[in-house]
Amino acid sequence: AKNETIAEGTNKKTAKSIDNFNLQSSFSLKQLLWSGNVIFGDEVSQYLNEIASQLLKDNEELRKKVRFYVVKSPVPNAFANPDGAIFINLGLVARAENEAQLAYILAHEITHYVKQHSINQFLFKEEVNSKKNRKAFRLGNKSDELYAKRLVQSNYSKEHEIEADTYG
Repeated sequence: AKNETIAEGTNKKTAKSIDNFNLQSSFSLKQLLWSGNVIFGDEVSQYLNEIASQLLKDNEELRKKVRFYVVKSPVPNAFANPDGAIFINLGLVARAENEAQLAYILAHEITHYVKQHSINQFLFKEEVNSKKNRKAFRLGNKSDELYAKRLVQSNYSKEHEIEADTYG
């Protein structure tokens, strides 16, 4: 079966990069799920899934694709995996003041999944670090080049965050 994340007409090099990214993501996802740090079937997970179901009540197809997990971590964070697994740390849930804030967090992460931001970020990083862009970042020394590349990648990531905030 053709990988869903690879669009029709994608060149072979990009398709190979996406396959590589998906393999790495799948491995990382399995590590996290088996780490003992993910909570399954608890009240918080059920509550977040109820909120997600309400958010996506008009989009059953998308609702079937996304799964929500709670991570035992005090760090306020959430992230979306390219295969639809969305993780919310307990530290973020604890800081939310109401259900609307939790719904916003879920909508933000759903947007990252729908827009495939993690894959796009990976491809952008590869492009920035490619041989063909070496001259574009030649600034005299390796430290300046590294800083310039990180700045460009950070700005691209910031664009994704703004898009997830807006769309979500």
